[in-house]
Amino acid sequence: MVGATAGFALAGSSLDVDAPLPSVVFIKTKKTASGTIANIVSRMMDALGREPMLPGSPLAHPNSLSGGGTGWAPLSVPVQLPVPSEACRNATRQYDSLLHHAVLRPDRIAPHIRHRNGRSPVWFSIVREPTAQATSAMAYFGFQSLARRKFDWPEHLRWLQRLKSVGTVSSLFVNPQAHDLGWYDHRSAIESDQLVGQHISKSRDLDSNAHAIGAFLEKVDAQLDLVMLTEAIDEGLVVLQRILGCALEALVCVPHKMAEKPYWWRPMGPPNASELATLQRTNAVDETLYAHFRQRFWARWNALEPRGRDRDLARLRALNAAAAARCGSKSEDLRNQFLSSSDLCPALLADELKYTRHFVNRFAHVRRSGGFSGCGCNCRCSCDCSCDVDNSTSSEK
Repeated sequence: MVGATAGFALAGSSLDVDAPLPSVVFIKTKKTASGTIANIVSRMMDALGREPMLPGSPLAHPNSLSGGGTGWAPLSVPVQLPVPSEACRNATRQYDSLLHHAVLRPDRIAPHIRHRNGRSPVWFSIVREPTAQATSAMAYFGFQSLARRKFDWPEHLRWLQRLKSVGTVSSLFVNPQAHDLGWYDHRSAIESDQLVGQHISKSRDLDSNAHAIGAFLEKVDAQLDLVMLTEAIDEGLVVLQRILGCALEALVCVPHKMAEKPYWWRPMGPPNASELATLQRTNAVDETLYAHFRQRFWARWNALEPRGRDRDLARLRALNAAAAARCGSKSEDLRNQFLSSSDLCPALLADELKYTRHFVNRFAHVRRSGGFSGCGCNCRCSCDCSCDVDNSTSSEK
């Protein structure tokens, strides 16, 4: 099992780099505590010396919501992905995780993720009660809404109802969780989607089609090993621990993006009864999706052996409380420490941007070589090239 090191968990024991941890694909949804989960995966990858797929990789889209080439556009990532030649097929599997924003498209993501220790990658995501998610999204992303000047629900909802298709900005508000899990890519008419500059416009014509939504949920069920709930994040981590086979200490976390609000954040109260009804009709796919995965998650939780499950949940909560007490009240100076610090708090508090920069620097030598890690020839594996070495295996660095 994966043990614990400084910056990785609370204990100080050595980390077994040969631990049978699989590669991880985390589909990061918006305003669902996904940043906290991404931090956990980042610490795992960093401790094991494994390379995550980063913005700027072949799957990144040039339009970045985070700016500066440090984030993903929440589109059909990647927009175009070449099929590797047979000779470079193994070399194409160059990454050990995906943990930035990307739409769930296994057909385009899977060819780039390594299989580790004889195990297929673990695919998982997290969803949140839709009204709470929408309120948080409005407060955080409202400045991008066409209703941004008023920051009120009536104007925002009128804008949402007028939309006939979903693009880069509207995907933050229109069935955003279903969007990130591939709803608008699942549609049979996906081939007719129109590219407008660097934006993708996707029709909403199936948003009220119960049969299509049901087929979509069946497909996501088959694609993901776990869908966690924001409202039960500790329970979700206990389930995840059993899937990954890691030590519980590896999943210690402190909440992100709660104490410090960005300058563009605006306080938003929940919608009133009339506004809520409109919001639920407008985002009916998210409502159905959340109800589906809430039922699935609690059924899975209740199927676990109760004594061990409850013991691990209590232990994880105690570890998280200790981490919060140790790190949660630290000053801003702590966040600016290097991730390699002997203090675990900088790693626990590091946000997506900090870890992205860290991984870019750590694996820069691989990118500068002109090829993919594990590829013995100097090719991008998107052309018909040949490698004269066995690329089927790669070592931890």
